[in-house]
Amino acid sequence: MTKACYPASFDPFTNGHLDILLKAARIFGKIDIIFANNPAKKHRFDIDDIIHRTNCFLQRNEVFEGRMFDKSIKIVKYDGLVPEYCDTNGITHLIRGIRGTSDYLYEETVAQAYEVINPNIQIVYLRGSHLGISSSLVWELYSRGRDVSQYVPYPLPPIK
Repeated sequence: MTKACYPASFDPFTNGHLDILLKAARIFGKIDIIFANNPAKKHRFDIDDIIHRTNCFLQRNEVFEGRMFDKSIKIVKYDGLVPEYCDTNGITHLIRGIRGTSDYLYEETVAQAYEVINPNIQIVYLRGSHLGISSSLVWELYSRGRDVSQYVPYPLPPIK
């Protein structure tokens, strides 16, 4: 069974992230969703709260075409380098979502570094259906009191 991981800061987890996850779930047998705790980034939302809300949402909803969420998809909070996590956990594919050309150019740079760290990893790009909707844009709207329910799969926590 092919294992993959889908890493991001997910700050917050958006419908764009969900779209990429659903596409990946049709391809891979097991997926670890890696909530990357990047010390260079200051999370706008509490990462543990977002992980809890995402986990609850995914377990409650039959979004994976009848697949058992707890058997094929799991959520992991991770503080290290993602290619090392893949190597340690027998993961062969790393999923990255692409919204457009600028995402691709950035992701190619990251992919080259990841392949140096773990030469066995295969980077898989999946095109998102929610083009232009980033976590940063969702945060900008939410922090200014706008309704973001069309961009996120569950209610967001209060701003910390």
